[in-house]
Amino acid sequence: MSGEGEIHVNDIGTRLLVHFSDCGTPFDFTSVTSVSSISSLALCLLPPMAAFAKTFAATFANSPSLAGTIFAGDGSDGWTELTVVTSDVWDVQGGWTLQGRVIYPGGDFRSQQQSFQVFPNIC
Repeated sequence: MSGEGEIHVNDIGTRLLVHFSDCGTPFDFTSVTSVSSISSLALCLLPPMAAFAKTFAATFANSPSLAGTIFAGDGSDGWTELTVVTSDVWDVQGGWTLQGRVIYPGGDFRSQQQSFQVFPNIC
């Protein structure tokens, strides 16, 4: 997640970034499998007090840059992204949790969980 600004209830256009790494080194998806063999690349969002996460298809992050980083867009740098395009994703304020997941013939891997806040609106 980029950490650039707050997410508010019913926001549209929020860009979420998840960086897969192994022992601090970017996870190069292209070194372990053909990108076309990845059966699932997803970001899971768990709302506060919810029993189940909302799961969305992700893509490999592409430009524009984040703090000077140019995203490869091909899976070689470990960055994935999701841009929220509907207002019903952020349907409740409070503490949310995000986790990335990739499934391919050689494995089923998940990123660390990241907590963040969704803030209320005043207008």
